[in-house]
Amino acid sequence: RVCSPCTSACSSGSFISAACSSSSDIQCSPCTSNCSAGTYLSSNCTASADTVCAPCSSTCATCAGPNRNSCLSCNAPLFLHEGACILQCPAGYYADNVTRTCIQCHSSCVTCFRTSSQSCLSCNTSLGLYLSNNSCVSVCPKDQFKNPTTGRCDTCRTCPSGSFASLSCYNTSDTQCTTWKTCTLGLQYETVAPTATSDRSCANCVSSCSAGFQLEGSCTQTASPSCVQCSAGSYKPAAGSASC
Repeated sequence: RVCSPCTSACSSGSFISAACSSSSDIQCSPCTSNCSAGTYLSSNCTASADTVCAPCSSTCATCAGPNRNSCLSCNAPLFLHEGACILQCPAGYYADNVTRTCIQCHSSCVTCFRTSSQSCLSCNTSLGLYLSNNSCVSVCPKDQFKNPTTGRCDTCRTCPSGSFASLSCYNTSDTQCTTWKTCTLGLQYETVAPTATSDRSCANCVSSCSAGFQLEGSCTQTASPSCVQCSAGSYKPAAGSASC
């Protein structure tokens, strides 16, 4: 019988999986090169032990360590943010369904759907920024106003028929509409017709004439009676509404 010395070590990239015995030399096995999904490298392969892969936190798809904030990627419906897999991205980030990550919005946006300044969904109104065509602007386009309720540049109100704009649309205020004044039938008549931007003006109809004059005509919506001199052969001794 001829005895041979045991091999002292395995070649690089392998480890001793079975020790040298009286009947056989050491057994070498290749080191595990990559940990499977859902596990991370806990310890490297050594001369006498294989790579150790340990399980990730249950929230991670892949990870770099055992903690919940050691994730490298996430499974649906979760998204990766600062090492953790979360259900909803925080303000200032949007959820990318392809990469399953939370990606930061443009600095002008509070919420967004992409990274550009034209991809905002809401704006910081405390800084005077309002949403217009997916951008956050400090000045709204023509015929729009900054609506504090919606956080958007909204179209200025058009006053309905029978009313006028008593306060123009400006800055954070919408158009204020006021119903047109109505002249009192039989007592007043219209002196200035109403428009989209101005009210109707009314004046009292003439109801009394001086001595020697009498009323002619009637009080209508647009005209007042007038005082005309008594005709020849008639008279009126005192002021009032009486006829000659």
